[in-house]
Amino acid sequence: MNKRENSFSVLLDDKTIVVHTSNHERTAEEVFAGIAHEIRNPLTAIRGFIQLLKPDLIEIGKAKYVDILMEEIDRTNGLISEYLGCVKPSPKPRKIVSVQKLIADFSFLFESEAIIRNVKFSVNFPNEEIHIKANETQIRQVLFNLVRNAFEAIEEKGFSDGEVKVEISTDPQFACMTVYDNGIGMDEVTSQKMSKTFFTTKENGTGIGLSISRKIIEEHGGRIEVKSQSGVGTSAAIFLPLKEEKDNSQN
Repeated sequence: MNKRENSFSVLLDDKTIVVHTSNHERTAEEVFAGIAHEIRNPLTAIRGFIQLLKPDLIEIGKAKYVDILMEEIDRTNGLISEYLGCVKPSPKPRKIVSVQKLIADFSFLFESEAIIRNVKFSVNFPNEEIHIKANETQIRQVLFNLVRNAFEAIEEKGFSDGEVKVEISTDPQFACMTVYDNGIGMDEVTSQKMSKTFFTTKENGTGIGLSISRKIIEEHGGRIEVKSQSGVGTSAAIFLPLKEEKDNSQN
């Protein structure tokens, strides 16, 4: 093939679908829509069975786990929509969000995983309340991606003294949420490539997560800064504009 074609790959388990977009602009959207349909069908079934089991789980004092499962299914559906948004973007509603509450609700999802993986997981909050104007679902998705990457980096390094930290701070203009890990880390060349769509170092990864995360944060007027050192670890910082007091008073 003499002419270089524009293309991207979607990785599902160990199958690869290559989509050529040079002459068919809608192809990417159609492929993602088909994948989304196949994933959403079992999610709908799982959601239905959880609802059927809910009375029994409530009876044994496990109601909160039902709520978490339902929220995660809804979040996964939202994540699928974001992947579709990679080729067909659409605006998302925003509201005033407490950063502390967002992180507290979100970190609960990783506490049990940290125990299972034997990883020390901690969250550090400032004393003062911090507010941003954001789409809460999208910001949760970005945080989920970053913390998930941190856990996987520790697993890839293959040692038993792993640590993941989430720290919240502010400067005069931005709220900063930073995820630290002492995992395998990346060299400078790999770090620079990580924001490219479909670039991934993972055998079964899609390379979509960080690209979409960066896109979401930039659409909120913020930025993501990733610093990494091979064999030492990685920090990924999300900067989002603080909600101004004058705007709070208007609301």
